[in-house]
Amino acid sequence: MILSQYGHVAEVLEATNIHDALNVDNGSKIDLILLDLEMPLVSGIDGIEILLRKFAKTPIVILSAEMNEARVKEAKLKGASGFLHKSATSDEILAAINTVLNGGQYFGVATALGAKGTPNQTPDLSNNLTNRQREVLAAMAEGLSNKVIARQLALSENTVRVHVSAILAALGAGNRTEATFIAQRQGLIG
Repeated sequence: MILSQYGHVAEVLEATNIHDALNVDNGSKIDLILLDLEMPLVSGIDGIEILLRKFAKTPIVILSAEMNEARVKEAKLKGASGFLHKSATSDEILAAINTVLNGGQYFGVATALGAKGTPNQTPDLSNNLTNRQREVLAAMAEGLSNKVIARQLALSENTVRVHVSAILAALGAGNRTEATFIAQRQGLIG
């Protein structure tokens, strides 16, 4: 849905696995590949090199339910141009696509790299979080557990977990400590 709203997209092609993706031939150049890490038959990580053999100049952005630093580094080493958490906001997805299509790399909001590999201006993360997520982030910064945050904000523990995951994705953080550090550096919390 997000890609269909992106003004520059003429066509979105889908494949269920790496083999099917290799057989995609729509008669025109493929501009971008969005690749899920969890693919049947061949994993997304292993699929990066395979796809780059056929689509050598096509940037690949990995989508994953986990924002594990080791997986991000592995994807980057294999040739991926970007890495996004599946819960990324539509703004972050579009920012990643724009960055990658302009020759840059995008490995989460906090580590977006420009085309020459130098850090972009520090992104404004304030619009990436809802008011409730800011409350959860502030409580996280105090070192409170999900259970305590849930009690304080009158939420279920599962809802807090969902907010924490969204916060980590929005900030491009791998864990709560990193999210707190990024948020403090950006002035999102005191």
